[in-house]
Amino acid sequence: MSNILKDIGELFISAGDEIEKKTHSFKEKHQEDFDKFKTNVKQGKEDFQKKFKDEISSAKERLSDALSSFGSSSKKEIDELKAKLDELSAKLDELSKSDGNNS
Repeated sequence: MSNILKDIGELFISAGDEIEKKTHSFKEKHQEDFDKFKTNVKQGKEDFQKKFKDEISSAKERLSDALSSFGSSSKKEIDELKAKLDELSAKLDELSKSDGNNS
């Protein structure tokens, strides 16, 4: 009877060792697959961003060209005009304050 228990114990230990080896192997394989997945996602994201950036830039240029052919101002031109208006408004405010002090 004790030999049977000993054999069963050894069988359980052997099975446990085998399960541990397979688990470790599975974990390593899973980590490798996950690392490949992360690399692929990162590369795909970079490729997408590069393509998207180029297409958006191209679309902006085409739109700007189309608007300028109609005589429309670009955003840059409008921003420059706004800055000049802000500057002129500040100077007018200064002049009106100094005129108010001279009265």
